[in-house]
Amino acid sequence: MLLYSPSNSRSWRDDSSFGIHQNTTVELLIALGASLLATKGFAAPEVGETYTRAQQLCQHLAEPRQLFLVLRGLYVYYFARAEYQTAHALGEQLLTLAQQVHDAAMLVAAHRALGSTLFHLLCPTAKNGIKS
Repeated sequence: MLLYSPSNSRSWRDDSSFGIHQNTTVELLIALGASLLATKGFAAPEVGETYTRAQQLCQHLAEPRQLFLVLRGLYVYYFARAEYQTAHALGEQLLTLAQQVHDAAMLVAAHRALGSTLFHLLCPTAKNGIKS
């Protein structure tokens, strides 16, 4: 695979290990995203940026479990920001992915994500807060 070499802006180099580097980068971004969730908060812009970059890299990899973790991180980010339509769309992607790999734990997490967003999208008291 030919890659642009930043050290020499006019040259291209052959890098057959590109997929390995991308895989490692995605793993690091997943770890960074989890750390940012814990330290900066679920709705911090850095969380969204980190998981969005990881999602872009995952498009070039065939690693469904990594993609699931990335989509789950994005789901948490958008859910915490009360962007329930986007969170719901991510929940649907989580469910599709979980069904494709036949993973029970992933299916549980995907159904929980969908249930949570549907609750907030469809329940009027959830939107306005429960009043006693």
